[in-house]
Amino acid sequence: MHCPFCGHKRTEVYNSRNTSQSRRIWRRRRCRRCQRAFTTYEASDLSWLTISKQAGHSEPYIRSKLLVSLHHACQGLDNHIEMIDALTNTVEDQLIGLQQETISAREVADTTLTILKRFHTSAYLRYLSYRGDLASSAHLKETVTNLQ
Repeated sequence: MHCPFCGHKRTEVYNSRNTSQSRRIWRRRRCRRCQRAFTTYEASDLSWLTISKQAGHSEPYIRSKLLVSLHHACQGLDNHIEMIDALTNTVEDQLIGLQQETISAREVADTTLTILKRFHTSAYLRYLSYRGDLASSAHLKETVTNLQ
């Protein structure tokens, strides 16, 4: 781990804990050269997970794609930046729980929708409308009617 302050290659860990999501590890580090402290988070690498697309091809799971889609869904909500990370972790936990190396893009979207529906109605509807392949205008109208 390189020090973010001076760039030195050697740091030491002096405190380490599991985060509340338990999939990440919080570490407090200190640079051996400048002695400044900083925090790092370690998370599992999900590069083993493959997403099969509707067009028939597959691609590796990319966390940033999920983050961006959740960012669009949660825009305008208070503290949405912190919530996006937590929601992404929750979706990833559900995907890992499926215990499959290949998951369809539709399963990812359905899992995300299930979590957003419990989390926030407007974020759920934004995600649903953003994903045009998931909902026709009639389905959106029906969903809004059922939520009222």
